[in-house]
Amino acid sequence: MRKKSTIALLLAVMMTLSLFSACGSSEKSPAPAAPAGDQPEAAAPAPVESNGKLRPTTNGKAENSLTTAYSGTVSTIDPELFTAQDEDTVLSQIYEPLFLYNNAGELVPVLAESWTENEDGSVDVVLRENVKFHSGDVLKSEDVLYTYLRTENSPVCSSVFGNIEFDVQDDTHFTMIFPNQDNGASFVDLAGFLQAMDIVNKSWAETVISDHNDDLVYNEDGTGPFVWGGIASNEDITLTRFEDYWDTVSLDTVRFVHITGSFEVAFESGDLDQAAYTSPDNFANICAYDNVYGYKQPVNRIQYIALRSGAGETFEDIRLRQAVAYAMNRDDLCFVATDGTGQVAYNLATPLTQYFTDNADHFEQDVEKSKSLMGELGYSDTNRLSVRLLALSSSPTTVSASEILKEELEQSFFTVTIEEIPDRTRLNSGDFDLSILGIGLLPSFGSYHLMFTLGTGLNYANSDDSEVHEVFAKAKDEAGYQAAMKLTTEKCYDIPFAYPTTMLASDNGLNVGEFNTSLTCYLYKEFSWKD
Repeated sequence: MRKKSTIALLLAVMMTLSLFSACGSSEKSPAPAAPAGDQPEAAAPAPVESNGKLRPTTNGKAENSLTTAYSGTVSTIDPELFTAQDEDTVLSQIYEPLFLYNNAGELVPVLAESWTENEDGSVDVVLRENVKFHSGDVLKSEDVLYTYLRTENSPVCSSVFGNIEFDVQDDTHFTMIFPNQDNGASFVDLAGFLQAMDIVNKSWAETVISDHNDDLVYNEDGTGPFVWGGIASNEDITLTRFEDYWDTVSLDTVRFVHITGSFEVAFESGDLDQAAYTSPDNFANICAYDNVYGYKQPVNRIQYIALRSGAGETFEDIRLRQAVAYAMNRDDLCFVATDGTGQVAYNLATPLTQYFTDNADHFEQDVEKSKSLMGELGYSDTNRLSVRLLALSSSPTTVSASEILKEELEQSFFTVTIEEIPDRTRLNSGDFDLSILGIGLLPSFGSYHLMFTLGTGLNYANSDDSEVHEVFAKAKDEAGYQAAMKLTTEKCYDIPFAYPTTMLASDNGLNVGEFNTSLTCYLYKEFSWKD
């Protein structure tokens, strides 16, 4: 039985920097900022005077649509079984939880109209009446219970499974009982994971899957503002407005265009209504257009080097992994990989992670130490270790950082061959020795276990370390999670070097909604076109 204790998403929301620094001719007011540890505030380019420059635009306003982009893989929109951030971004428009934390750290109702916390620790929940699923079925208490059963194998919210009992009174009233509340599994402890429990229609799901543990893949029946419109052969995704949505929504269509090249070029060419930027120079230039709104957002994300470390693989020996850590210069890599906008990282956790502390060994650059470790394994100037470094060609900053890393490693006893790849196929198959990657996980450090668990699709290092699994299993409080932060970072299966800041540009005709820091995405029902 799981007894994980956390108020991860509440604390993360309280810590998260949600300051949007505007540039260009925007009418949007900055959101209030909250403290975020040592995470620096990213400065936006200074506002510019109108110069009459206009970028090409989509037909979004005329069509009442929003076109944005993604670069990864959306292989499922199952709300309990997804693993990728792009999947979460899409399904968050389709499914909804009982409640969620807003950016002020307040637990606010979604499908739960209200709830009452009782003296014995139980919680009485009242569902909104007449909330419809996309199929037309009405939301009932049995759907919540069915969804709860599906959390058993969920990468995101399995912490609730085994720690809640349900007493269903009728279709809209039920009580959640927390039998392990004295052992770190109370309502407050689990609320952050409950908000990740998006509700599925029981009667519909049972016609699609024979076992509640099965993957719904692209089948959906949510209560959210948008309905799944399908994924095309080019991997573009279309969502359409749900006309019977219980709340308000403006847009008729949301399109996620799959782009393996530059989002910046696509936005500047008028193919997108909103895009993330990686180049500060390009960002400053695009903000000079009168019809562009630009803003910056520190995110719960790391950039790191993944080292193939499974049994029999190149970096199985920790001394080789440490040799990489000592050979590299994090300052240089961070500057190049983030175009000067990021913060140097020495820990797999980010400053937006619950219980964050910079407690791991820093492995500052020491080429002689790197050579010494490799020398213990028989490597030398005349017997160098040849490794393949993969770099996504669609990310110029990653390619440039890979070239810097090659130079640094070759000061030690490595010979590095950079292989540029168009997509993640070889990364997913493990056909590499090391690669620069980025990942964003939940604000609970417990979610980082996915990077060390075989079969999740996020363990690019292919590590299977019993000591790592044990430290995560024991993590139930601040000390436990900080111990996990320290151990996993010092194992060097994945070597962090940067905390990036996201630069975003939108068509100035859009009313842009607020980036929800507990969901780590936008809810596009909050977007609309200006009159």
